[in-house]
Order: sequence, then C-alpha cells, then structure tokens
Amino acid sequence: MKNLNYKECVKLANQGDAEASYQLGCHYLKNYNNDALSWLNKSAGKGYIKAQILLGWIYKEGKFTKPNYTEAVFWYEKAAIKNNIRAQYELGRLYRKGGWGIRKNNKKSYLWIKKAASQGHERVQCELGYMYDNGIGIKKDLEQAYYWYKQSANQGNSKAQHSIGFAYHKGKAVEQNFKCALYWYIKSAKQSNSYGQYALGLMREQGNACKQSYYKALNWYEKSAKQENHNANNKLGEIFYKGLGIEQNNNMAFDYFYKAVEQGNEWTQYHLGVMYLDGTGNEHNAYKGAEYIRKATSNKNEALSNKAKKIWKERKLEQFI
Repeated sequence: MKNLNYKECVKLANQGDAEASYQLGCHYLKNYNNDALSWLNKSAGKGYIKAQILLGWIYKEGKFTKPNYTEAVFWYEKAAIKNNIRAQYELGRLYRKGGWGIRKNNKKSYLWIKKAASQGHERVQCELGYMYDNGIGIKKDLEQAYYWYKQSANQGNSKAQHSIGFAYHKGKAVEQNFKCALYWYIKSAKQSNSYGQYALGLMREQGNACKQSYYKALNWYEKSAKQENHNANNKLGEIFYKGLGIEQNNNMAFDYFYKAVEQGNEWTQYHLGVMYLDGTGNEHNAYKGAEYIRKATSNKNEALSNKAKKIWKERKLEQFI
C-alpha cells in the first residue's frame, strides 16, 4: 500500500485495515500524540510486522511512558518468530542488557542473535562473533568467533574488520600474520572505525608488515582520538612526552594524557601522576599527582603497578592523601 494522506488513513483504519492503522499510528507518533499507541496496537494485533517492531521500539525506548522491556519483548517476539531479523536482533540485545521488567539472560540473547546472524545481516554477525569471542551466552570459541567476524567483515562491517585484523595480529584462532592484520586494519580504518585507526597507528609505530613511521602513526592516532578513543589519546601523550619522531612537547603530552584518563584509561594514570608531581606540562600539584599514582598502584599490569608503588614509597606520597 502506498503512503496514504491523513483522511485516507483514518477512513481505512476505521475499517480495520492493518497497514492504514500503522500509518495512522506513525502520523500520531511524529506529532507526539498518545493516540499512536492505540492505532499501532490495533495494527500489531492483526499481525502487521512493522507495527509490532515499532511498538517494541516504543516500549524499549520509553516513548509516551517509562521503558517497559516486558512489553518490548512481547511485541518483538511476535515479529521475531516470523524470522524478522531486526526483531531477533533487538530481542538479543534486550536479553543481554536486562532491566525494566525482564531478567538478563545471556543464553536467550545468544539464541536470538544467532537466529538473526544466520540470515546474513553483517551487523548481527559481528555481534555473534563478539559473543563467541567473549563466551557470552555460549562457551567461548575463538574459531566460531573468527568465522562470524569474517562473514561480517566480508560484507564491509568495520568493527568485524578490526576484529579479524586483531585475530591475525595476536594469533587468535589463526596463525599470527602481520600482513593480514594490516590488510584488515586498513579496511576498518578507512571506514573511520576508531579501533581500526588506533590499531593501524600501532602497526605504523611498530613497523609491523609496513615501514615504521611515527609520523603516519601520529596521523592515525589523531583520527582515532578525535572519536574519543582513550588508547589513542594515551599513545599521543607518549609520542609527545618522549619526542618520538617529533619535537618533544610536555604541554601536548599532558593534554593527551589528561584526556585519556578522563575517558577511563587506567594505563595513563601513572604518567599523569608523575607530570603533576614534577610540574611537567602543567602546574605542580602534589595532591593530584599522589592521587593518580595511588590509583596506578592497583593497575592490572604488574610492571606499571610496581613503578607506581616504587615512586609512591620513594617520594612518600602518602602525606598528600
């Protein structure tokens, strides 16, 4: 059915036409009119899939009311059992997240995501790869993760392309191959994926399967950092702090380290703490420096944690806490 004007929608909807009821509900939704729910319910109740999916979205997002995942699941399931990919994907996400009336259930999440991925949608295939990669709802299986990432990557998904690159970079489920890693990182980075850009920066910095270049590494790190990738900000801080391939600049280093910490990068806490203690690139502040060093002593990286503990003891930083 073509898009109807308002009068035609009202006439056919009142005659019980499911698609007209859907279009009328959409009209009211655009105008934030509560009548939208009534007409969409009538359409969805007659089995109209678009209405069922839209109702699922309304209840998930809390339009006209607070979020209600129970109702969202109810309507998404009606569309999902008819093999609608979006409904299956949304169900998988809701069960993985939980809350607002439903319990988190990773197994159900996996089952719905797999149904959707099996229909060939690249975004869902990447999601399924991630679930296998991390053992979410299913036993961890790196070979299956690689398989689904590859299916997605071949369709141009930038996240999956990065994941395939990472698999070759680290030798996960495949033999380590820097040349293949570089190939997939480039594909991901050229689609402006921040993880792909960061990874390509690492390859350029380390000279893996390519000519080593701090200049090109800096370029890719900057692209990634503009998308608030905290690892990229940390790397930029290191480059300016050490003067790697460029003129050393403590002010720039401090700014990048600060951004990285604010974005949650725990690796950068030590560097920022030292810069505050020494007044390098910013004003001297022993209290802030001591606080960041204290946090760094609990870092999961043993070498970094030990460095933090050493400076904590040598400079007697407990006096500033």
